[in-house]
Amino acid sequence: MSKCFLIGDLSGHFPLMAAQFARLRNLDAQLCADPNLIASAAAMERTLIAMSFRRLERLSKEQILLLRARVASGDILYIRGGFSPADTVSLAPFAATRIEIAETRTATSIRYTNHTTIPRTLAGEVNHGQFSIAGIALDREIAEPLVLVHHSDGAERCAIFLMRFDRGVVLCDLSDDHLVDETPIIERLADTAARPRNLGALIAANLASGTCNQRRPAFNLTVDDRPANLDYFSRARVTRFFDRARSFMPEVHVDFAWTPSQCHVSYRYVEVLKQYRAGFVWNGFLKQANRKALNRPRSQLSVGARLVSSLMRRYGVRFQPVMVLPFKNNLPECLEALQEDDFLALVQSAPAGSGRQPEYLTLSRPEFAGKSRTFVILNRQMTDRLTYDSMLAQTILGLPVLAFVQPEDLALKRLPLASRPRYFFPTLDRVVEFAASKRLRPLPLEAIALEIKDQ
Repeated sequence: MSKCFLIGDLSGHFPLMAAQFARLRNLDAQLCADPNLIASAAAMERTLIAMSFRRLERLSKEQILLLRARVASGDILYIRGGFSPADTVSLAPFAATRIEIAETRTATSIRYTNHTTIPRTLAGEVNHGQFSIAGIALDREIAEPLVLVHHSDGAERCAIFLMRFDRGVVLCDLSDDHLVDETPIIERLADTAARPRNLGALIAANLASGTCNQRRPAFNLTVDDRPANLDYFSRARVTRFFDRARSFMPEVHVDFAWTPSQCHVSYRYVEVLKQYRAGFVWNGFLKQANRKALNRPRSQLSVGARLVSSLMRRYGVRFQPVMVLPFKNNLPECLEALQEDDFLALVQSAPAGSGRQPEYLTLSRPEFAGKSRTFVILNRQMTDRLTYDSMLAQTILGLPVLAFVQPEDLALKRLPLASRPRYFFPTLDRVVEFAASKRLRPLPLEAIALEIKDQ
């Protein structure tokens, strides 16, 4: 496991933002008031060393030499700011220059460069608005810009930049670090004003942990509670739905959550789904309608398994070992039953938080049931709750975008009345269009769970 040294001082000031992102990426973090302790890290480990610019200026000559040697050997040094307007700070011992912080902090736009350390879905993004963010006029012969801001005085300046030093990297972030923010990281990255204040620490943790941000995250769309009994007049609507989604993303993958008790489904309906290469997952252990409680999960799962085996033979389909759980009662017993029956993952609507981890990690990293990391918890959201920035935040963290719709959203209903709308697509269009524009990888839920399990 890679290590993270959080260099602070005896007064208790430590780079706490870096500590949060170190934990996000499962780095072994250690608070350290004595910089000499970094010598204890194994030379072959890629260590993250985090400190403030002011703490760097107060290092002794011996400590400077030690730090310089560590970075030269391949470590990541993350230096975070906290400056007054017109402050100056030295980049020694990694560059023979001092930088001057611009007097103005008021910015009208933030631009994320195409640098290789920027998550691929964020690279090239520009956010317009009113922001308060420090910046410098960067000498590009010395450093590589990651985040650029357009200040109200008309100048474009750099807020986060990177310097290469032998085999290592020095990442400089001009953001303040005096407040501890317990807001979930994913929510901060979805906020255009908070995003640049959190990006530097994320990049530093990604570099130290070896987290790859070059592969595009996955995308999945699920339709709940379909196919269903007596649903004999929806084939045209399903076809329009697929054709509409494919107009944005030709390779889009859709999983249908099929309730085991729905055993009298239209063969023609299923054939339409097979023509579009739809996938199938479980929607409840046995009956989707049981929303209050599941009193005997093992018994109902056993009956559901027999029905699913019959459905697979009858309709020539395959159910993925993935359970969409439409209720929340008796979750521990449900998880035990699913794991005993060799299920791979459980899919749930994103909860507010479990209390099993710090609030700032809520929904911000992959989740597993227990400590074995063999059973994956997949969190999803309704398409109407997914905004551009919330989906961008998920992909910045490398998380899949998992969206789902209810049958009513597509005007799918058993024996539908002629007066009902033919289909309803606006929020679905927005989600699929985002996935296409960011070139997300369309995958079945099973494949997404396997990727997370194997990380």
